[in-house]
Amino acid sequence: MKSVWCVVLFALSALVAQESQHKEEQQEEIQANEDVLKEQKNIAYNRDGFVIGILGGISIMDISSDYYSNVFEIEGAGNSKLEIAPHYGLRLGYDVYFLPYYGLRLYIDYMASHFFDSSSIVGRANLHAFVFNADYKQEITDRFGFFAGLSLNYSILDAQKIEMQHGLGVGINLGLTYAIASWSEFEMGLRYLGNPFTDKRLSNIDANAPLGATRQVIDFGDLLAIRVGFNFKI
Repeated sequence: MKSVWCVVLFALSALVAQESQHKEEQQEEIQANEDVLKEQKNIAYNRDGFVIGILGGISIMDISSDYYSNVFEIEGAGNSKLEIAPHYGLRLGYDVYFLPYYGLRLYIDYMASHFFDSSSIVGRANLHAFVFNADYKQEITDRFGFFAGLSLNYSILDAQKIEMQHGLGVGINLGLTYAIASWSEFEMGLRYLGNPFTDKRLSNIDANAPLGATRQVIDFGDLLAIRVGFNFKI
């Protein structure tokens, strides 16, 4: 009889121990999941930091030339050309995330464009743009995101056939990002820099001027940049 009770007690003890071990394993699993969620949340909130980037692409600007006889425009004598040039640049900024997947990037960048066509309206030209930007960022997935923002630029155009031009422009930034790692991301986007240059009235008319022209006016269109970039996060 005693042996039977011993077997029963042993079996009950084994069941209690097994149930206790099962509860401990469940508690450990719950704690592990909570730690993972907490770590992910901390990572999301701790993405604040400095950003250093390099960029490249093409710049697009429409330039037109019109001729006047005294105060009257000579119809049909003007011409227009869409100028396209390669560009490159650098950026320095700071990311601030106010929610796990929503943030703001404040940064400045420098963009240099080189127009190589000596036969264009203004000849060969170098464009230098110094830009302050504020972009809203949103992470769509762990890898992909998008940004949209505003910019203020000070641009300088050093051209072959006209005097150096400079001015302020207000623009828009739009694009997509792809996180390669926690410390790096690739981006591609579109930048509209507005129209930083005013019309230029030339005292010396070029050789293409029609008979009777007394002055020439150069009109600079809006400046657009299509770009790709690589950002390092510190």
